[in-house]
Amino acid sequence: TLDSDGTLTISGEGAMKDYAIGKCAPWYPKRAQIKKVIIGDTVTTIGSFAFDDHDQLATIDIPDSVKSIGTMAFHYSDILDNIKIGKSVASIGNDAFAYCSTLSRVYFYGNTPTFTNSNTFNAVSPDLTLYYIEGKSGWTSPTWTASNGKTYNTAVFTPGTIDPTPESYTLTGIIRNATEGSADFGKVVEGVTVT
Repeated sequence: TLDSDGTLTISGEGAMKDYAIGKCAPWYPKRAQIKKVIIGDTVTTIGSFAFDDHDQLATIDIPDSVKSIGTMAFHYSDILDNIKIGKSVASIGNDAFAYCSTLSRVYFYGNTPTFTNSNTFNAVSPDLTLYYIEGKSGWTSPTWTASNGKTYNTAVFTPGTIDPTPESYTLTGIIRNATEGSADFGKVVEGVTVT
């Protein structure tokens, strides 16, 4: 179901259907409205091309029930910024996140998955970092070489500390919009919190 806030909820039990191309997914005609996807905790796979070319999709949480992510599942999801991948994902298909040009943070809750080709994260943000939980099998830091032979930047994270959209920012800088001659003109500010 797709709600008025742009959240698509995928429910059901077992494997999601693989689609021949993205245009075959039943929600594809409404892709411009889809901003977030919630996968139900009884879904076991994300189908091939399921969210291909969903250019308004910004975030997705993949639950622990999912074991594999299909070919081109999120291909060309242009504004997808971060993903949380549950602990059971063992395989990620060809080009699954290719051309997600703003994708910079992927949080893995489980052991290292198998990437089925070298383009899993092709043409994503140059700042892409794969985050993992300390003690999970196969991960290394500050880089990790995947089964596809590519090396990725990595970092450890602690579950519960992810906040992809902080409610406030601390700024340091120089005030430039004050009128020349005023007491604030050119003043350096430090530690100002903006909410």
